[in-house]
Amino acid sequence: MPGAPRRTQQHDPALFHGSACLPEGHCQRLLTLVIRRVRVCGADECALRFVDRSPARNRRWCSMSRCANRTKVRLHQARARQSEHTPAD
Repeated sequence: MPGAPRRTQQHDPALFHGSACLPEGHCQRLLTLVIRRVRVCGADECALRFVDRSPARNRRWCSMSRCANRTKVRLHQARARQSEHTPAD
């Protein structure tokens, strides 16, 4: 409508500061669902925790670019070293 004030979507700040009103039991259920998805990074040198949001719930590392890459490189190098020492038939 020409001349009508434009509506902007505003977010309730209470939702972002943890003071939003939720029906009793909903907060506990929400926290329980999130806590079930908290994992410890699978890298030997890392102890970070992360929330596994993958659809299959099988994420192993806190970061694919850091921990996963280092772990995969280390395993590949170990396999390569082992195959160098194994005599070929």
